[in-house]
Amino acid sequence: MAKQGFKISRDSCVAQLGGLLKAQKLLKYLLQENVNDENSWKTQLTPLLCEYYTGVKQQVQFYLEVLLSTSVSAGEEKEDIMISEEQASILTSLNMLLHLSESDLKFKHRISLTLH
Repeated sequence: MAKQGFKISRDSCVAQLGGLLKAQKLLKYLLQENVNDENSWKTQLTPLLCEYYTGVKQQVQFYLEVLLSTSVSAGEEKEDIMISEEQASILTSLNMLLHLSESDLKFKHRISLTLH
């Protein structure tokens, strides 16, 4: 039985990683600004920012592992990367968790971190 997997675009991985790194930088700043603010703890802003930051860090780690674990020969560009079903499941779960945190930030605290 052949091992099943999913294809994802290398360019898409690189673009996602770039966006996540920008979001990570912004989240780090927001956390530094709010960590000592008692009100942001009471309103659950700081815990939500921590949760979102953790999810972003996990996705950064995922994309780095995927990109670094695939080899490209000199002069050869590989358009697609194969990921396992397990990796696809992990990525889907991470995306769903980030989406939930992002929605909470947007609707409860009027903070949008949507990557454009």
